This record gives sequence, structure tokens and C-alpha cells, in this order.
Amino acid sequence: MHSINDSFTVRKNRILESSHLLDGYSIYHSYVLNYEQSYNLPDDCGEVTSHDLFLLVSSAIKEFYPNYVLVHTGLAYHRFTNVYFETFRQIKDSYPTIKIGFEGLQGRPSYAMHDTQDVQDMVDLVFRRVLTG
Repeated sequence: MHSINDSFTVRKNRILESSHLLDGYSIYHSYVLNYEQSYNLPDDCGEVTSHDLFLLVSSAIKEFYPNYVLVHTGLAYHRFTNVYFETFRQIKDSYPTIKIGFEGLQGRPSYAMHDTQDVQDMVDLVFRRVLTG
């Protein structure tokens, strides 16, 4: 789950899709915001609600049936942190077999993500070894 669909994210996606470290994994991308939305947000951040984000994430889950949902903690996350945590708490409760990890939040138990070694390893693989490797 990416924060925004912009040229930087497109480059990151190309890195993910071409990395041999991820051979054997299928990767699907979803975006909270498109490029235009990201620069037109009001200070109160009222455009993204927990309900809207839940529908977005649920739709992607129903389409792709992932084992993991890895959350990029970028612009949308920082603007809507409470919305993210509420949404992913609901996702975790609604889809108990899907494991949720947040970039950069490993080792911090949360009601909105799984703090297990396999999730930490997957987050580390994607966000540290592949994207910043």
C-alpha cells in the first residue's frame, strides 16, 4: 500500500518488480492518493477517511488475496496517521489471515499490524534490502 501514485513511486515499483530478491513473490500495488490529490489536501486532511481507506484496502485484498499487506509510511501515512491505524485495525480484524506490516515501525507492537518475525522479515526485505539496498 503506497501513499501516493507519483513518478517516485513508479521508480520504486520498477525496482521491486526487477529485484531478484523478490523472485517467487507476486507484488500488487495500491495507492491512497494520486499525484494531484497529494498537493491539494487541506490542512485538516478531511479527504481521506477511515471508511474510504478501508474500502480501498478491502477492494485490493478481495482482488489480489495477499498473504501480506505492507504499508509504505509516506506522505499519506504522515498526513493521516490516525486514519491509517484505525483502518488497519479494522483490516486486521476483518481479514485475520492477512499479515500487516508498516515500513519503519517494526518491533513496535500495534493493534493495527502484526509484530511477528515473518512480518518483520518481509518489511525488512522490501523496504530496506530491495528499496534502499
